[in-house]
Amino acid sequence: MKRISKFLSLLMVAAMLSMLIPVSAFAAGETVSEKEPTNELGLVLVTTEEVDTETVVTEETAGSTEIAPLPAVATAPADNSMEVEVVSEQPVIANLEPEKIEAQTATYLCLTQNGVIIDVLATNSGSDYSYDAAANELTLNNFVGEKLDVKSTAVPFKLVLLGTNVITTDNGFAVKAEADMNASGTGTLIAKGQATPDLMGGGINVVGNLVIDSGTYDIAAVGYESSSSAVGILAGNNAEDITPGNLTINGGKLL
Repeated sequence: MKRISKFLSLLMVAAMLSMLIPVSAFAAGETVSEKEPTNELGLVLVTTEEVDTETVVTEETAGSTEIAPLPAVATAPADNSMEVEVVSEQPVIANLEPEKIEAQTATYLCLTQNGVIIDVLATNSGSDYSYDAAANELTLNNFVGEKLDVKSTAVPFKLVLLGTNVITTDNGFAVKAEADMNASGTGTLIAKGQATPDLMGGGINVVGNLVIDSGTYDIAAVGYESSSSAVGILAGNNAEDITPGNLTINGGKLL
């Protein structure tokens, strides 16, 4: 009877164990899910409860489990290699005043030859004259004509003499310059003018300052009848302006 009682006790224990542990728990590589932890067998438990950070369940000695945090994973910094420095747009400067460049050329420059008026500003050069507009300089080279007329508010008008140049008129001044004038060169200027009932006459009339640096000058003036309206060289004077100008002779020869 004692053997039967022991056998029955063993069967009851086996039955109780079979009720506590499913057969699938003993399959290789498988874990029990959705079950309460068992302290006696030290099984690995997986919980579906949501936690703030990821966790893993580690197997420890019987009767306790410990939840360890996953190791921190370093995050790579943002790639800034494609960043381009942005330059702010420069302000637009409006209403810029153009640079003021003083005009060098004369406003009026004419030679009269054989009764024909030559516009030197339009035709800068001929066989016996040439004009440099940038320097405001007229060169006469064996020129023969009746008049030289010039107006210039820029830098002084420059007259350069080469060879023998003859300018004669019976109507006013042979050379008239409404500008400051500078005369020079290795040549000669023969200038002769005659007064009229309405005009003064003579060789050179400069409404401004006249400077003679070099050259040879043969100046003559013919009056009208017995009047004294003929002047060889007149500087800084005309019919409207009687203020005298300056005549400066630095060199050259007056005949």
